[in-house]
Amino acid sequence: MQHPLILSTYPRCGGVEEDKEAAPLKRKIAEKRIDGLEHFRPTKGRLLEIGFGYGYTLEEANRRGWRCEGVELSEHAVAIATDKGLWVYSGEFTEIKFERNSYDAVTAYSIIEHHKSPRKMLTEIREILKPGGIAIIRLPYLEKEDTPLLSLLEHFYHFTLSSFESLLSQTGFQIISREMTGVHQREYGITKSVTFVVRKEDGTTYMDLNKLNRYRRSHESSL
Repeated sequence: MQHPLILSTYPRCGGVEEDKEAAPLKRKIAEKRIDGLEHFRPTKGRLLEIGFGYGYTLEEANRRGWRCEGVELSEHAVAIATDKGLWVYSGEFTEIKFERNSYDAVTAYSIIEHHKSPRKMLTEIREILKPGGIAIIRLPYLEKEDTPLLSLLEHFYHFTLSSFESLLSQTGFQIISREMTGVHQREYGITKSVTFVVRKEDGTTYMDLNKLNRYRRSHESSL
């Protein structure tokens, strides 16, 4: 389950009306998110977004030819997405029986830190991905020396980069990209965020392009 106060903590999950003035910025963010998805998954397929808010990312992906679905706790947000013609589910992601091995990509932006069992959430994501499918997961993180700034009423978990990478490995994912995606000034202090792109491990060995480029450079310099 997600934290019971998340509905009142975040307007996107409550009954607050959609902020029309913020829509242009949110659409630009959605465009960048799908650009990132298509960088790692050029072939369009079936996409599930966990925690879609008002559906901007789903709309953009749908416009580009993805077969999109979303799941969201807020019935208010689900109603708005349904009115937009999006295929969405209302409820907790880990409590809905999604078809196994059926999605090419799953995204979760600033969601997993609110879940009571991140391990269960990642395991479920892995189960519904096709072999070789990818997940994009964005979350705030702490340096080892940091003190959590967010109230535990908002976040169940405060990850360091190493602790989350370990959890990804334990739940059967291969990390293919890790990008620091922002430092944000909040009313309670500064937060940092990171976006992981991970692949469902399926026994296939994938080429590490960073290692390949380092190998090439080292051999070119010795010629």
